[in-house]
Amino acid sequence: MIILRYRFNCMLVSLPEFGDIQHEVVPVLLRDGDFRRVPWGGYVDIEEIHKRYKHLARPVKLDIVEYSVSPGDWPIWRRVPEGIVVQGAIIGGKALGVVADGVPRLVERHQANERC
Repeated sequence: MIILRYRFNCMLVSLPEFGDIQHEVVPVLLRDGDFRRVPWGGYVDIEEIHKRYKHLARPVKLDIVEYSVSPGDWPIWRRVPEGIVVQGAIIGGKALGVVADGVPRLVERHQANERC
């Protein structure tokens, strides 16, 4: 099971793979270094994006601090390294976490003054 966590004030908020995701939001990084909260849509495999959503998906970077891919009730958390973010995609107005081989896809985080 995949779970992402982001920081909201002093709390860590989890985005589970299954369950009630209707009212969840995720912080999406903007090019100027700020972020915006976008409704959460779950996860999508990178191969599925290439096959089904190639022209519909817009790549984004999710401001995630931890993730877990461990099965069971007790997740083992892995910190997202400094300068790295989780790859996301906006499809149909919702942000989805991009997964490759069952693991969230990690990409470089560019600074506000760099071009994306």
